[in-house]
Amino acid sequence: MDDFVDVERVLDTLNWQNCHQETLTVLFDRALNVYPYGNQTLADFAVMAFLAAFRDGNVDAACKYMRHIIDMREAGFGDRANHLLASAHFAFAIFLYIRMRSASSSCKVEQFQSIKRHAYEARQLFRILYGEGSVRDFELDFMLSEARRAVAQ
Repeated sequence: MDDFVDVERVLDTLNWQNCHQETLTVLFDRALNVYPYGNQTLADFAVMAFLAAFRDGNVDAACKYMRHIIDMREAGFGDRANHLLASAHFAFAIFLYIRMRSASSSCKVEQFQSIKRHAYEARQLFRILYGEGSVRDFELDFMLSEARRAVAQ
């Protein structure tokens, strides 16, 4: 019980605008030991840690948190009856991944090919979920054009 209170207290008082990745890694590992996988507090922590890592330009840490986000959303919605809902959350994670990779200044041609593959997968899921020509289609096109521009530089 004390571990729950300690982790929640730390998360409530954490300054997300100015926190170090080492601190987040230690706190996230501790939270993984305290909360069941997929717990809302843990899921919120993973999203905030992902955004902090992305903001700091730490691609490795961001990818680690992204993997946790995907795994938790699949664990929460992964049964066959909720497959479409799991796909929606997985598509959201792919969408975040594409945004992160396209914003990276170290985008290389190989990374661009990976981005295109993930964008194709995300586009197929978004068309199932939102229909063709949705805002998500335009967002994917914009991110791909930004990634192309980063590769050309």
